[in-house]
Amino acid sequence: MTWLGFANPLWLAGLAALTVPLVIHLLSRGRQLKVPMGSVRWLAPALTLTARRIRLSRWLLLLVRCSILACVATALAWPRLALEPTGEVTAWVLVDPDLVRARPRLEAVDPEAYRAMDHVVAQGGEVRWLTTGLPGGALETPPENGEGDLWSLLHEADAAASSDIGFEVFALDRADRLRGVRPRVARGIVWHSITDPGMNRWIERAVGREDDLTVFVGESDPSGTRFRRFDVGGPRPAATVTGSGLAVDRGPGLWTVTLAEGGDAEDDDGVDVPVRGRDTRATIFYSAERSQDASYLNAGLGAVGRALGGSLIVRREIVDRASEQAEPDPGSLVFWLAAEPMPESLKVAARGGATVVSDALSRSAECDCLVSIGGSPNTVRFDRLGPADESSGSGVTLWRSTSGEPVLEAEPLGEGLWVRFHSRFNRGWTDLVEVEDFPRWLLALALEIERPQGSARRVSSDRRSAPGQGRPAGAGTAVPFGNRGAAPLAPWLWAMAAVLTCWERWLVARISA
Repeated sequence: MTWLGFANPLWLAGLAALTVPLVIHLLSRGRQLKVPMGSVRWLAPALTLTARRIRLSRWLLLLVRCSILACVATALAWPRLALEPTGEVTAWVLVDPDLVRARPRLEAVDPEAYRAMDHVVAQGGEVRWLTTGLPGGALETPPENGEGDLWSLLHEADAAASSDIGFEVFALDRADRLRGVRPRVARGIVWHSITDPGMNRWIERAVGREDDLTVFVGESDPSGTRFRRFDVGGPRPAATVTGSGLAVDRGPGLWTVTLAEGGDAEDDDGVDVPVRGRDTRATIFYSAERSQDASYLNAGLGAVGRALGGSLIVRREIVDRASEQAEPDPGSLVFWLAAEPMPESLKVAARGGATVVSDALSRSAECDCLVSIGGSPNTVRFDRLGPADESSGSGVTLWRSTSGEPVLEAEPLGEGLWVRFHSRFNRGWTDLVEVEDFPRWLLALALEIERPQGSARRVSSDRRSAPGQGRPAGAGTAVPFGNRGAAPLAPWLWAMAAVLTCWERWLVARISA
């Protein structure tokens, strides 16, 4: 057997409690008897007896009491021993495909993790890829598509594996892979997390006009994700933007933008941007009771117009009820602010390429929750949430509250996008309308209109790390280590503590008799 250590070593600090019975033992004077005496000549022997009682005595009782505390503290630290290989598969080796693809670049960063992965597989661990369906295969041939929610995949693996199989996980430490609720897996887990220290850059979006071009470049490393804006002016046939790594070529009716030092994915390092007019249009349909919501939204869109460097034409139109009278401008960004479901005319506009945003219906509930939006480290407070229109079920949740409720959902609808906001653009519902992230989010929606193919941003572009957050709570049973199981010693320590407690009570009763 091999000593594996402690699963919860901080509990070893409880061994400091061993001083408690020692102090009690030294300070205890036992029971004092009142003895009638007729002369003070008996006082001197009494003082001598008192002095003797502060010395150590009853060594066996002291040792038993200290042993009880030591057993309890050590059991809480959960010690374990590794068992020798049994020749059978006792672990699934769950491997992130991106980790294997990036091996030539990352092996020098963390060679121990890759050696451990090879060792586990060589000892008979069964490789399962962390992607949809958990397919198996050779470690040298990862599947092409490795995207997926890591927590959902762990739920899937926990349901598929038998109870005597442990998990040994090898995954990149990326926050974008952790969505939903962190699972509690009903088995032991050994987790190997590797951080990609490199910088990844990609073209997020670009807006081209007759005489200028605006490019938004995303940059992500383990510390965070940032976006930089670059403006190219003048109808030059070709140019290189200083300090950005962008190469720009102006052709007939088209801008071609290339990022020289991009990331792993080639499809987000270059983009063709059609030349468009300077005007971007937004239409706000709102009911009478939501006029204040429309005012907040109009102010945010004003900031968006300034950021785009051109005019943003905003049309506001009040509606009495959901009807076919809501006709947006072609190719515009549309907002539906009303308690009634969105009319069919706006769904038709979305199918034609528009981005339509609808807010919550009339029913609402108090939320008292925080939401992180747009990759920003800042949080937005929501006091109330409400249900939105029913969707077809093909959407994805973009924002989720700290308590798990969906706040923002997006669903492709034809050539466009339908965004369902489970709150209102009102200070009584959220402080979103008063924070700097609000115009940034509206800007992203406006750029989605400017660029028909949508965002070039990929999930794998985001390299923010989440130290320790990806590690689910595992049960304290049979933790795998290579192709070996681990025998927990805590149950034996609890049994020993119980036996010692009974022995201590027996010793106390015998001494007092």
